[in-house]
Amino acid sequence: MPNLADGGLALPADDPANTPPSEENDAESFTVNSPRSYVTFALMAVNIAVFLAMVASGVDFFKPTGWDAVRWGGNYKPLTTSGQWWRLVTSMFLHFGVIHLAFNMYALLQVGRYLEPLLRRRRYLFAYFATGIAASLVSLWFHSDNSVSAGASGAIFGLFGIELAVATTDFFPEDYAKKMRSSMLTLIGVNLFLGWQLGLDNAAHIGGLVTGFVFGYIYFRAVRSQRPPPNYPVGTDTTQYKVRF
Repeated sequence: MPNLADGGLALPADDPANTPPSEENDAESFTVNSPRSYVTFALMAVNIAVFLAMVASGVDFFKPTGWDAVRWGGNYKPLTTSGQWWRLVTSMFLHFGVIHLAFNMYALLQVGRYLEPLLRRRRYLFAYFATGIAASLVSLWFHSDNSVSAGASGAIFGLFGIELAVATTDFFPEDYAKKMRSSMLTLIGVNLFLGWQLGLDNAAHIGGLVTGFVFGYIYFRAVRSQRPPPNYPVGTDTTQYKVRF
């Protein structure tokens, strides 16, 4: 059975103490008045539908095996490099159990509801797939032949990379950008440290993150005309937890 090297779990956690009440109201107003996050919801729906289909076929609800992931399109090096390159994409929609799925979908919802209105749907969707594929490629290159990888966290890290990149520009007010940078750098540092300590699949996370960071600077030119109001809030502070099954 191949060793399991999944994309990890990402869990943003709200910290209301760091957000003044007036800014929380602005955040809510921005989310409601901005274009709805249809792409984010669609991506979540596909991930959930694939998982339910796996369970309906007999895959364990909590702990699918590595071979289950391979059969359903996991990124398994001997098969991917033998011509089944579509696994770079399909692996982005597979999860190793309901907990893995739930944590990643919550993370996707949190980052997507802010980035999708900012980037607009086509750019956001392209960024999701491009960073996810890049994450799959890096994981493929880094891991041995007996590893199978799956999960949405590579693409989610890509979205975090975009958010971090934009926070280093003059797009947002400086006080807002400073808080965002601090939050993002903290969660990235903690996750990479835990990944190193616990032997998690940091390769996919770093691949997605770096690709997203580059995309963030490219997209900055496209979105700077959509500059938010001066009191645009930082939103939610995030903390991420990695779990390897």
